[in-house]
Amino acid sequence: MPTRRTLCVAALSLSLFSALSAEKRPIKADDIYLFHWVADPQVSPDGSQVAYTYVGVNAKDDGYDTSLRLVPTAGGASRQITAGPRDSSARWSPDGKRIAFARAPEKDGKPEPPQIFVLPMDGGEARQLTSLAKGAGSPEWSPDGRTIAFSSTTNPKDPEKKDGDKKDDDKSDVRVINRAVYRFNGAGYNDTAHPSHIWIVDVPGVISSPGKATQVTFGEFREGDITDRKSVV
Repeated sequence: MPTRRTLCVAALSLSLFSALSAEKRPIKADDIYLFHWVADPQVSPDGSQVAYTYVGVNAKDDGYDTSLRLVPTAGGASRQITAGPRDSSARWSPDGKRIAFARAPEKDGKPEPPQIFVLPMDGGEARQLTSLAKGAGSPEWSPDGRTIAFSSTTNPKDPEKKDGDKKDDDKSDVRVINRAVYRFNGAGYNDTAHPSHIWIVDVPGVISSPGKATQVTFGEFREGDITDRKSVV
């Protein structure tokens, strides 16, 4: 015959099981707003830290918010190093003293084309390094840390972007589709008049204003996946 203590334990176990079962439910579409994840991890030159993109879902704008964070390779808490909400593609300088990254500034409540920024790791604000009409992304440092190569869809006919410039609201939004691959998930329609090319820009010791970028590849085809790494693991 079960004792009073056995019955009490059994009743408590059943109550706990019922409570846990009540919490289970099918996943809902709104649960996506609770998700957070990491992307594009980059180990520092001395191997002590990892810079990565922290991604969250923005329910208000129906999009993603991204910022940059650091975490020790030995383990421990991470810390946020940029405010976001559209910072990505962190790349360490060869000496580990600075991080280049892509940031899409906001103007009139809407994101502008991303530009390359450089953040000093000994303190201070990130400084804008590029100012191209169609933006810049995928930065890669040269081995000596004096220049950065990056991708941009800007072509020579596009003027450099300046503060106060107005958008061409009179441009037609009609699109003529004549290619099988005409858009990319997340990137939107493929602009055949602006294929992605490789550019370079000098990185001074003190960045006071965006530098003059130079285009190094041309033509009707896209180039990307820039790297100066001596080895790939």
